[in-house]
Amino acid sequence: MATRCSSTASTSARWSRRSRPASTPTCTTSRRSAGRQSSAALDGMMPPFGGAKGAMLALVVEQLAAALSGANFGCEAGSFLTEEGERSRIGHLFWVIDPGALAGDDAYLSRVEALIEMMLMVDDVRLPGYRREQLAQAAYEEGVEIPDALIAQLEGRA
Repeated sequence: MATRCSSTASTSARWSRRSRPASTPTCTTSRRSAGRQSSAALDGMMPPFGGAKGAMLALVVEQLAAALSGANFGCEAGSFLTEEGERSRIGHLFWVIDPGALAGDDAYLSRVEALIEMMLMVDDVRLPGYRREQLAQAAYEEGVEIPDALIAQLEGRA
């Protein structure tokens, strides 16, 4: 049998294992760490994200980076954080796409801008760097509070 994911009402998920042949890899994440992706990754696999679309994205990435190259799936790979165990045998896939040869550079950039604008209209959607830019702008406009103890420590070292 295959690995299955059962979701709870709070959309957090945990990986569970049904009976299967011993040769089938075990991809488990303990309940304790299911909500913390870094801990879950150390346990073997990050919990699913993004509902059905996230699961399909993960499936495509595993197919392209692991199955297509003959490498281990994420849950089969060893840890990158310890020297114990076997080599990870991970796979890589690099795509080189020239948007100019397809839609054209201007059309592509216009469509990307339109997509970003639509995404930002949805509450709780953040793009990489978006929060950092907001915090930097707030710090520039409002200043940054520095505790007196830190100022005294810095002045003592100057």
